[in-house]
Amino acid sequence: MTPKEHAVFEHELQFCQKHAKGLGYFFEQASESAHCDFSQHWVNYRVPEQHPQFPAKLLQAVISCNSFRIVLEKNILLHFIFSNQNSW
Repeated sequence: MTPKEHAVFEHELQFCQKHAKGLGYFFEQASESAHCDFSQHWVNYRVPEQHPQFPAKLLQAVISCNSFRIVLEKNILLHFIFSNQNSW
């Protein structure tokens, strides 16, 4: 049994219970997806790393990306709530 197989078969349930999240939350794809989302915002702020405004531009891009994600998730949640209102 490989170390990866051992981790999945012996420790997956404990890990998920400890963190109260499924494995999908921790998968590499999730972080890659976040990088892709950030890249779409970074193109609007990008400057060379040596540029004096680089830290400020990076912060602006992070704020822009996170703000977009918050609004998107809020809209998804509201849609879910209102579309399932009659089933309560």
